Amino acid sequence: MRGWFALGALALGVCLAGCQAAPPASPRPADEVEALVAELASPVPPPHPDQDHSAGLVQEEVPGHPGTHRIVGFATGYEHPRVTAATARLVALGTRAYPRLIAHLDDERYSFSRVSAAWMNYSVGTRVREILAEGIEFHAAGYKSREHPGGEHVKPGFSQYLAERDAAAWARAAAGSTKDRLRRDYVAWVLEQERAYGFQDEAEAAAILGPYLEELARLDRELGLSPGG
Repeated sequence: MRGWFALGALALGVCLAGCQAAPPASPRPADEVEALVAELASPVPPPHPDQDHSAGLVQEEVPGHPGTHRIVGFATGYEHPRVTAATARLVALGTRAYPRLIAHLDDERYSFSRVSAAWMNYSVGTRVREILAEGIEFHAAGYKSREHPGGEHVKPGFSQYLAERDAAAWARAAAGSTKDRLRRDYVAWVLEQERAYGFQDEAEAAAILGPYLEELARLDRELGLSPGG
């Protein structure tokens, strides 16, 4: 009889050990990306309406003149800490997150605000585009727009670069690449765009193309490529 009780206790112990709840599975990369994209949507509405010029200014009342204010600075915008944290985590995931991120380029939910002449509210899609561009877009040739022999154009940027491609196909290819290789492709594209627009003179060409050519040479060295390869 004691043998049966011993076997029963052993069986109960095995059952308790084996029937304990398994630890929750780690989220799959796709699920993690979707959860983080959801957190790019601000949990609070924008502090000011879009295109509000007065909201972009920091003012104070002039001493001795009630009701009269003077401008003492400019606002910097607004971003909820949850949005900031989600952004950092998505950037840290690197290019493997791109195939899922690319599906959210048109997400119109409010994400953050900045001030550029006026208070501007930006969408989740805008933040996704910034995350995609992180480490790839190279900022040089400091102008917003310029005249050239064929007319006038705005400075080539990542949004244009992406718009000229099948975004989903680019994101799938990017997932198997590195930021340096993607950055090299972007810099080469900018050089091609600027050369196609043309220049007023050789001095302008050198000023605009120089920083991109230097960056291209640096990337070629880092990647072990022959110059222009």
